[in-house]
Amino acid sequence: MNETYENILAATARLGLTPRTGKEAYRTLAVIQGDGIESAQKDVSKSTWVRHMKVLREAGVTDQQLQKSNVEALPLRPITLRGPMTSWDDLSEHQK
Repeated sequence: MNETYENILAATARLGLTPRTGKEAYRTLAVIQGDGIESAQKDVSKSTWVRHMKVLREAGVTDQQLQKSNVEALPLRPITLRGPMTSWDDLSEHQK
């Protein structure tokens, strides 16, 4: 298990809630990070949302962790390579 998950389960116990609530709060965190906070909030009732946020805050989840991941693939760019260099003279030609 990862540290965040363990912290959420510990926070759930401190708040007197069931481990299932901790698992659900962790799932909510995963949805927030994957799809965004608005999407995650639409998936649950208001009371569940408030309970999950209380658990996440008790577990030490930061505002930064409550953001959608912004990792995007970079576009591929072709690289044109010249032939191999066989002498020092080739190096000077490539610098021109």
